Amino acid sequence: MDEDGNISESLPADAGGFIRVQTNYVDMGAYEAGGLLHIGDIQVESPLNTVVPNTTGTVDFGTVLGVGVTKTIYIKNTGVANLTSLVVSMSGANQTDYKVTQPFLNKLPAGGVTTFELTFTPKAEGTRTITIQVASNDPDENPYVFNVTGDGKVSDISVEQPAGTTLIDGTAIVNFGDISTNSTASKTFTVKNTGLGVLSISAINVAGANASDFKAFLPAVKLINPGASTTFRVEFSPKSVGARNATMSIVNNDPDAEGSFDINLTGTATDAPEIKVAQPASSELNSGGSRSYGSVKRGLVYAKTFTITNTGVKPLNQIVVSISGDADFSLDKPTVSQLNSGENVKFKVSFKPSSLGAKSAVVRIKSNDSDENPFLINVSGTGISASSAAKIALESVVKKSSALVQDDAEVTVRSGADGLSYLVLTVEKSADWALSNHRVEVSGNLVDWYSGKKHTKVLVDDESTLRVQDKSPVSPGKKRYIRLK
Repeated sequence: MDEDGNISESLPADAGGFIRVQTNYVDMGAYEAGGLLHIGDIQVESPLNTVVPNTTGTVDFGTVLGVGVTKTIYIKNTGVANLTSLVVSMSGANQTDYKVTQPFLNKLPAGGVTTFELTFTPKAEGTRTITIQVASNDPDENPYVFNVTGDGKVSDISVEQPAGTTLIDGTAIVNFGDISTNSTASKTFTVKNTGLGVLSISAINVAGANASDFKAFLPAVKLINPGASTTFRVEFSPKSVGARNATMSIVNNDPDAEGSFDINLTGTATDAPEIKVAQPASSELNSGGSRSYGSVKRGLVYAKTFTITNTGVKPLNQIVVSISGDADFSLDKPTVSQLNSGENVKFKVSFKPSSLGAKSAVVRIKSNDSDENPFLINVSGTGISASSAAKIALESVVKKSSALVQDDAEVTVRSGADGLSYLVLTVEKSADWALSNHRVEVSGNLVDWYSGKKHTKVLVDDESTLRVQDKSPVSPGKKRYIRLK
């Protein structure tokens, strides 16, 4: 006590190492009942500003359908000094279902906040639980403990090839058969989700001695809901003669599949000839496929050109093309009977209806191809009268919806890359198409009609089809019209 009666007292150093001095009264700031103030005071929240109580708190993921769900966990320092040595760990029977990261910061000043992430990916059905411990330098909450729970619904992958034939993971063999080294064989696989959770397909990998001969394409749908399915394609394009083998792995989240569903792929590459037929040249036909000549005026001739190509190694020979059926179809035979590797030859099939009604025929292509001999093509067409042909020649138009269309034309609405809608006119070309000077016109008022590149866009123009799009969009308050003139 000084001469004025004031009390001056030095207190022991506080927890931060500071000497506390007070006058007139004793400052308990360095003390609290039972001991020193906390260096830092930890508090856990999820979501932010929702406290998860120490020892009794629970973070609940609810029902998770197979695909991992992540929650952000917040750590706050509500004390008056640094909170340090932050380390997160977990324990419990279902640790493999959860993944935890470490806090972004392991030292927090007073009032500071940091986060870590907790991800739940169920490996089995039912309730899946763990306990999280957050270690720190908090003297009375070290570790800070809370429970984590989630209701797991897991996916179950099933793969079929062909559709309806279920493959066994790890032992299934899919054989692409014998093909030429210059050819490609393709097979479609079906993936089904027979589980209760969402099935995720993240990758399809091919490995093994001849992996480069096989190519797998990811399905368009990679997240498959329970009970749903998707498909993907695998191509076999051998580079050398002989047996070719690889293993395909479908990477997925089915816990029973241990990360992937594995299928053995095999095929044999030969140097044999291989026939390929196309019409038009960009559109390949399968044996047994068909081509339609549409409606043709009686007496007119409509021809289609077919292309034969040898995609094999050895010569494709003994080529003989014939036709049987209605006499209204006739054949212009190819000029050669042998094709070396990569060579092609063309032939024509013409349709000249002598009477009204449906007509058909079968084209047979014989060769030394081992599995497509003969190669069959079904052709068909309809003979019509001059009056009917006048309509199909587009001499009259009718109003349908917000477009003008011809009797043998189809108008559809196409969504553009800009999100707007555009009219598209599709016309199957008639036999006398080349003799006519047709053009597609568009209008906004049925009075002023416009054509050409400034106003229309040609989508398809081959020997059988014309498809043209209006460049001006359709909208509720703006009608558009399209016609063939």
